[in-house]
Amino acid sequence: MRMQTFIGGGAACANFLQAVADLIGSLVPTMERLGVATAAEVEIATLTERLRHEVTTNASVIIGRSEIATWSVVANVTV
Repeated sequence: MRMQTFIGGGAACANFLQAVADLIGSLVPTMERLGVATAAEVEIATLTERLRHEVTTNASVIIGRSEIATWSVVANVTV
């Protein structure tokens, strides 16, 4: 069994924050359709930098989603 997640802060989380911003960018049309936020409110062009600024300014630690995997070997059984 294995669990993998991202934990980091400062410059170490730049790639993770870019991935989050990319995901949010893909959801902007749905956000607008549902009335959650407008593209102007999200400002996708500067989102990664704004997220990074928040993380570094507040000395935050980012914990990403966990991915859990398990595997096993099945013995060759004759019935």
